Amino acid sequence: MRIDKFSFPTPIHFGVGARKLVGPHLRDLGYKRPLIVTDKAMADLPLMAEFIGHLTGLDVAVYAGVHGNPTASQVTAGGVAFKAHQADCVIGLGGGASLDVAKVVGLSATHDGPILEYAWDHPKVRSISGALPYFVALPTTSGTGSEVGRSSVVSEDDTHQKRVIFHPKLLAQTVFADPELTVGLPGKITAATGMDALTHNIESYLSPAYHPLCDGIALEGTRIGAAALHRSCARKIQRTGPCLQRQRRWQCLRGMAQRIESVHRHHRHLVFTWRQARTHGALGRNCHRRHLPSNQPTSLHCSRF
Repeated sequence: MRIDKFSFPTPIHFGVGARKLVGPHLRDLGYKRPLIVTDKAMADLPLMAEFIGHLTGLDVAVYAGVHGNPTASQVTAGGVAFKAHQADCVIGLGGGASLDVAKVVGLSATHDGPILEYAWDHPKVRSISGALPYFVALPTTSGTGSEVGRSSVVSEDDTHQKRVIFHPKLLAQTVFADPELTVGLPGKITAATGMDALTHNIESYLSPAYHPLCDGIALEGTRIGAAALHRSCARKIQRTGPCLQRQRRWQCLRGMAQRIESVHRHHRHLVFTWRQARTHGALGRNCHRRHLPSNQPTSLHCSRF
């Protein structure tokens, strides 16, 4: 089992079997009572039982209240579960929704006030003054890159309008990116989240803002995504090691590029609860058309992939 470790700045353990390192990692740091934050579907899969089996010596609880796009009530319920378990750390396991909730469950449990009062655009925004519980992330899709992001998107329960909680303290302390966690995904989910990742890499590169690190990461993410997406959607090939490695590497690059550039132009169209992965792919073409006239050399360079 080869696990590569690198930081940007989040420490990332990357490779097949990385999920098996979570238990020893937490035990070495002295944590004993993790709360796993995930969605309802994931909690019922054999993957969850297998993962918990690697957390020997830890008193584990599971909060599986995430469904659809995250809402404030889901976060609040997660905070209640954290306190009820007397948890000392959080494990986020799932796609972007689960990881977004996992980022702020500890905030809900340790800070006063409604969770949406920590959104950056709240008229009386609260500051995140205290420390947050230790948080590790295990992504199970190749779409969001949420595991390396410092924001959490949470919707209002009544209007479904999305709010963004943004703070460096929301970054996962450690990421365990295990390509095997994507194996059981249906082809349609692989395709939708894959287009999500590919679109974000392309739009980061086409942004009028200049950042050499972002450009390099976004180009590499586009190259890997363009090569891997078609094959990753084929079930018989999706289970092969090299393809899995490319798929997960491409997701991490997407998240890194987006974090540096903070490119969310098309999110204006996604303020309300839509199927985000699909709309990212659909809106990507319009984004490219918009940038092509003013940024033609960059667009043509990106199109080589």
